[in-house]
Amino acid sequence: MKQLPVGIGIAIFTGLVVSAQQTGSVTQEIQRLEQAAENAFVKKDRAALERVYADDYSYIHSNGSIANRAQELSDLLSPDVKWNSSTLTDMKVRAYGDAAILTEVETLQGAAKGYVPGPRRVTAVWVNRNGRWQQVAGQATIISKDTSNTAALSAVKNLTPRAATANTTDERAVAQADEAYAKAEGANDDAKATALQTRDYSFVSRAGVVASPSDPPGTPNRSMAVAYDRIRVYGTLAVVQGSLLWSDVKGFSPGVLRFTRVWVKEANAWKLAAEQRTAVAATGPTS
Repeated sequence: MKQLPVGIGIAIFTGLVVSAQQTGSVTQEIQRLEQAAENAFVKKDRAALERVYADDYSYIHSNGSIANRAQELSDLLSPDVKWNSSTLTDMKVRAYGDAAILTEVETLQGAAKGYVPGPRRVTAVWVNRNGRWQQVAGQATIISKDTSNTAALSAVKNLTPRAATANTTDERAVAQADEAYAKAEGANDDAKATALQTRDYSFVSRAGVVASPSDPPGTPNRSMAVAYDRIRVYGTLAVVQGSLLWSDVKGFSPGVLRFTRVWVKEANAWKLAAEQRTAVAATGPTS
């Protein structure tokens, strides 16, 4: 066995310790900020949330509606929104330099027009810009008591495919990777889809269930259509949002699902790190 010189060995060990400490620090900071943002959300503290939401913020709500920063802040003050408490559990953070993916369970109590109280799975993306962490994107999905294949169906049944709009080299590379992933999924090419995922890839289904490697395979797909809304690249992390519509070989389809996919750059290749889907409720948008 080859041995490293003592000086080099100590340097490598020190670097690993510092890296672990930095990751732990980011995790604690993101969790703190997420809790503070949730408190501000319940208290309708617009000023606090203005500091949290980035200018290009985009969120897919648990009813499938999509809100940008201005819409989110406006809806916050609506008299139709009367959440009186929120509890965050199962918080996990994956840090990627100046970006991070947070997953959690958010349980809301109270009432809001077009929404239901109770637990929902959340995926949120945070980015550090000039030393300040802000949330740039997220998605919520109600945790359904029914986890069967026919649970959490969408009220929207038709979708017109729309290609991704990419303006930069990185955006085009992410678009190419996402389109390849959607094509592999539609063709039931599990090997190719898996090759495009990170080792810590996470998936939240339309029923709010976190996928497990031990899950049995589903019915093969017959078709897959995707309509892209936006692609944003933040250094070595990218967010893709849009809608998809699939049907299986038995003719079943859950209807149109909103999705958020988070990609990270590993060794100059974009890999899918997180994905979440949400059905569109009857009270939500129909386009």
